[in-house]
Parts: sequence; structure tokens; C-alpha cells
Amino acid sequence: MAKTEPVEEEKKPESIKVFIIALVLVSVIAVGGGWIVGVQMNAGEATSAEDAAREELAKRGKEEEVNGKGEETDALPDSDKNVVELDTILVALRDNDNIWVRLQLAVISDSQTDLDSAEIKTRMHSDITAFVKTLKLAQISGPSGFIHLKEDLLDRARLTTNGQVEDLMIMSIIAE
Repeated sequence: MAKTEPVEEEKKPESIKVFIIALVLVSVIAVGGGWIVGVQMNAGEATSAEDAAREELAKRGKEEEVNGKGEETDALPDSDKNVVELDTILVALRDNDNIWVRLQLAVISDSQTDLDSAEIKTRMHSDITAFVKTLKLAQISGPSGFIHLKEDLLDRARLTTNGQVEDLMIMSIIAE
């Protein structure tokens, strides 16, 4: 019989080490590529945002020159508007007593109409509160729900004040 010699096995690199090294290498390449793409995309937006800010400042400077250097400009472009902030509305929704909605609203009207009286504010507050109590969370969810809610609240405010309200702003809305 032939004598067999023990064959030395070649040492193979452990497959787990190779896998980890490959994973780290691919991750570094991905992060670097993402960073480069992000910098390139952000560079164009940063210059356009800076240009827009410069244009806005230039407009404000021209408005101040037209209005007079000592005068302050109003926050609203039309100074003949009256903004009245309503009391905070906090109600439980119809579908579940555990879902609460908190609304902060402001109404806008002509300067000739006085919506700041306690009676009108109370009537608007109670009517809007009664309306919000009838809503379900699904009705006010999402962008379209927000737009419909704003339109419905504006209609309620106009009905309550006999059309004196021109617009309604939802300052904040929180559903919990």
C-alpha cells in the first residue's frame, strides 16, 4: 500500500470577516456618495434662498422709503383689516371620548366691523365648539381634511356674524 502523506489544508479567510469588510466598504461608499449628491443639490437651493431673501429685504427697503423712514409698516399688507383672536377651543370628538382637539382661531374682518365685542366672540366660540364636537377624526385628517375644516369653520363664523367675517385663520390645531 502506498503511504499517504497528510495534506496541509490552506487557510481560508473566514467568510464572516470578508462579509463585514465588504459591508463596511459598501457603506462608506454609499455614505460618501449620498453626501456628495446632497452637497450638490443643496448648493443650488442655498443660492436661490439667499437671492430670495435679498429680494425680500430690497422690497421692504423700498416700502419703507415710500411709507416714510420714521413710520413702521403694518404686519398685514392691507391696514384696513381687523384681526380678532378667539378663545381656545378644547373638545372631545364624536367617535371617541379619548380623542381631544384643541383649536386656536383668529378671524379677519373689515376695520369698520367690530368683532371684538364679548357677545360676538362668545357666539362664534360656542357655535364653532358645537360644530367641532360633531366631527370625526377621519374628517379632519390630512391636507384635504384641514382645508375642509377651515372652510367649514369660516362658513360657521360668517353665519354667526351675518357675513362680517372675511377670513379665518387656524393658528394651531392639536389632536390628541
